[in-house]
Amino acid sequence: MTRRSKCVQRQQLVVWLAGVFMMVAFGIVAGIFIISIEIAYKRHRRLKEKELELAKTAADRWRGNIEVESSTCLPASVLARV
Repeated sequence: MTRRSKCVQRQQLVVWLAGVFMMVAFGIVAGIFIISIEIAYKRHRRLKEKELELAKTAADRWRGNIEVESSTCLPASVLARV
């Protein structure tokens, strides 16, 4: 091989390695981006679940209060209107 062909092969190797390193770097950056999206989505989901749990608790408490009020004795004047 001549000197020139060795130089060309070496340049091609450097370009190929630069491409490999760029792909690896892009993969790392993309992975970090996807993980941050997953964390944000999980946080959002957790807040929605907490809100739903609070709504269920409030509804159960409201139902309990209504049942207690309806089970108490009503005066005859109120029963006559019903």
